[in-house]
Amino acid sequence: MEHHSPDNNHSPNGQSPPDLMAGKSLIWLALPFIILFVLAMILYFGFDGIRPDLTEADVPRVSVDSEFRNQVTIEQGMQGHYVFRGKIGNKPVKFLLDTGATTVAIPAALMDYLGLQKGQQRYVSTANGTAVAYQTIIPSISVGEIYKTQIEGAILEGMDGDYILLGMSFLKDVEIRQKNGVLTLVD
Repeated sequence: MEHHSPDNNHSPNGQSPPDLMAGKSLIWLALPFIILFVLAMILYFGFDGIRPDLTEADVPRVSVDSEFRNQVTIEQGMQGHYVFRGKIGNKPVKFLLDTGATTVAIPAALMDYLGLQKGQQRYVSTANGTAVAYQTIIPSISVGEIYKTQIEGAILEGMDGDYILLGMSFLKDVEIRQKNGVLTLVD
């Protein structure tokens, strides 16, 4: 009498057991869905790393004033700041209004996401002391319907957070009004 030792891949007659065949079939059925999920995540998050968290940023309200100028209204945040959504190029970002900033200041961690290039290195004075910054030109910035192009900016090393300081290089030609916790920008 012949004695067959069972192995893990085949039954005594040389065929794969039904459980193993079902497992292999399940993997082949699931594989396209796994690939689609991974591709969807890449498309959503992109290849460019960090993205800003927009959950705590106010959505600017857009209107036109009596002189037919674009007007954007932003509510003051819990800590007294104006944090709001906007775009650099076609990328959504979170801005913090900073009339004390000479240029638009961008954390270095967002540089790749925004497709910006580092220019000449310089040192800048910030509320936290001296920092290394790189000049850059921002192709376009929009806040509501206020749209500006070729804006001077600075990419700051060591700048924490995912918000961008919207400074005077953008605001210089914008009328700014503040009253009762509401900021109005008029272009």
